[in-house]
Amino acid sequence: MRHFWSIGPPILAILTLGLIVLAGCSGEEGAESIVEPETIQSECFAIKFDQALTFEELALLSAKYDLSVEEIRGEFEDFTWGYSVSGRDLLEVKPDFLKEHRKFLELMSTYVGGVDSVDKLLVEASSLCSELLARGGSDVLIEPIVVFRGKVDENLLKSPAVTLRDDIVVFPPGRELDSEVSPETPAGAPQSYWHERWAPYGGSSKVTQWLTLQTFAFNNTSDFTYTRTYEHETQIYDRNFADYAGYWATNMPYGYKDTQYGDSIDNFTVGCARAERLSAFTTYWTYMSLSPQSSPTALCRIKGQIGHRYPSWCYSTWCIFPDATSGSLAYLALPNYGVCWQY
Repeated sequence: MRHFWSIGPPILAILTLGLIVLAGCSGEEGAESIVEPETIQSECFAIKFDQALTFEELALLSAKYDLSVEEIRGEFEDFTWGYSVSGRDLLEVKPDFLKEHRKFLELMSTYVGGVDSVDKLLVEASSLCSELLARGGSDVLIEPIVVFRGKVDENLLKSPAVTLRDDIVVFPPGRELDSEVSPETPAGAPQSYWHERWAPYGGSSKVTQWLTLQTFAFNNTSDFTYTRTYEHETQIYDRNFADYAGYWATNMPYGYKDTQYGDSIDNFTVGCARAERLSAFTTYWTYMSLSPQSSPTALCRIKGQIGHRYPSWCYSTWCIFPDATSGSLAYLALPNYGVCWQY
């Protein structure tokens, strides 16, 4: 049986948000080789910059190589954040990015900074948010990963402090936008009910018209083998309640924002592309910024989904296919300012 209880404004601070280290993509025992740049057939590619960039510098670089920006990410040891540009003018979206980025940093600093008893990784995450705010990290892109749309220019790849992240592609070879299945997934992936052994056993939820902030922990990760993925979903059953405002973050390893392509409801989802790196009895969290729409109330379900990557070297949302969806982990009347749940 699931148990629910309400908590006040300091809500998710009381939970131990165990933050894990995001590991690198190469040099790992058993890892598959990454394809060479010339074999990438997608319209998009990702570049890791080993130095800080301003929006103005990124806009100039994009114009120089005739590229548009799809997404900007930041990867740190304690969490990953992302902002969806979707080809819009960088200088026009800059104010919105700065607002959303600062809102996230201030929120997480507040939640984790006031806890009396926390683990070492939680303290480090709090310190990182505070440090980024203190040294202008909310105004400058610190060693960002940028997903570009356009052709890869060899001169760009030869630039100093630039690395091609060919594990983060948007449309991998062999998958069309409307593709629903891979060779490993039968059409109509089955849905699971009640307490699936791979689903989180407890957590908390906060969903308003401005954000969805989820925490959760697993007591069994044996099903998360290599190529397995996990997604944590905020399903809102009124499209007029809120829209995605462009910003997401998570402490799950190899985090990504899932596409809403083909969804019949507002399904605000952040996933983990390498679920085998999730640990039992560690608290993970996901965050997505929202913008209010015309309906002040709505119904919401929190669910989990297990899936797999195909091909295995790709960590993009477009390489990830669902295998099973959990029953409702939490059922909420929105807005909801904090509820804990447990099986």
